[in-house]
Amino acid sequence: HRSSSNNTTPEWHCISIPRGKDFVLVLSDGTKVWLNAESQLEYPTMFTETTRTVRLSGEAYFDVAPDAERPFIVQAGMIHTRVLGTEFNVRNYDNEELSITLVEGKVEIGNLKNKETILLHPNENLRVLDNGNFKKQTIDVNTHISWTKGLFYFDNVSLDKIIYELGRWYDVDIYIGDESLLKYKLHYYCSRTDNLH
Repeated sequence: HRSSSNNTTPEWHCISIPRGKDFVLVLSDGTKVWLNAESQLEYPTMFTETTRTVRLSGEAYFDVAPDAERPFIVQAGMIHTRVLGTEFNVRNYDNEELSITLVEGKVEIGNLKNKETILLHPNENLRVLDNGNFKKQTIDVNTHISWTKGLFYFDNVSLDKIIYELGRWYDVDIYIGDESLLKYKLHYYCSRTDNLH
């Protein structure tokens, strides 16, 4: 939490969500943010007159309040997602490709490193590859936003990624004795309120 001596400058707050938890936050402009487990959001108490900017580490789903005069910007490392009024998911965990999924509206995504920008439309996902390049594809958005509805939904996902996600939610470390099984791709669907046993 950082405060400013200038009363006209908004204070910045930082909310951190631990493993095994999620949280819903409403920002000062009415934007609703769902924060997934092991995520952190930095946001001002009040937005400026020109932009609405937040900083994300981890995963969040944004239902942005419309405001044509003040673009809403999500900073995730070197990637900025700029919107006016829309619903989208940003996944920015360490040791994973950054992933942005658009459910409704339109967003412009910019890479500060190479100055590349790309436009995303509904039902499209953008991944930022290790080399910084963008890869866009049409997807089933439910596989990316099911967590906001209290569900796990994996479609053709490798076992190693599934157990890592389960470990984050249940706050456990899962080990598979036969490592050759880790690359098997599975379809897996269940409630996040179910016991792990």
